[in-house]
Amino acid sequence: ELIEDKANRLFLVENPVEIKIEKAPKKKVELHVHPDHPKRGKRILNIHEEIFIDEGDLNRMKEGKLHRLIDGFNFIKKGTKFIFDSEDYENFKTSKNKGLIIHYLPKKKNMIAFELFKPDGKVSTGIAEEGVKDLKVGSIIQAERVGYCRLDSNDKNEYVFWFTHK
Repeated sequence: ELIEDKANRLFLVENPVEIKIEKAPKKKVELHVHPDHPKRGKRILNIHEEIFIDEGDLNRMKEGKLHRLIDGFNFIKKGTKFIFDSEDYENFKTSKNKGLIIHYLPKKKNMIAFELFKPDGKVSTGIAEEGVKDLKVGSIIQAERVGYCRLDSNDKNEYVFWFTHK
């Protein structure tokens, strides 16, 4: 069965690390629940300076490059600091010093925990976007930048997913 058309999008940030992007503006980011089905609605992320990103993205981030938060803003890594650059996607797209496009979650109280079981037997943990609260057990999502996952259980506000495929 083809699931791409049915699977709504969400951010699951594995191995989250907090970073602060200095001088970043407050911004309301609106992302489609599914890019091919705008009637399914939008997801809202209110971002500012403090965000969580995947530790793997942090490790791949090159100093001095222009990096971008998905539909958010651009920033540059300088040593151990992260400095806001601009909001305009075109600045990133046309940059000769282009870095990574990164998925993220804004820092807030009561982050939602998840576990993700993978085919190789490994289990990753992290934080999930608010939209996971609307999922029913058995729902399949596309975790952006991760892959397709099925919600196996929701016990005491920790969500357990099984990775299905990229």
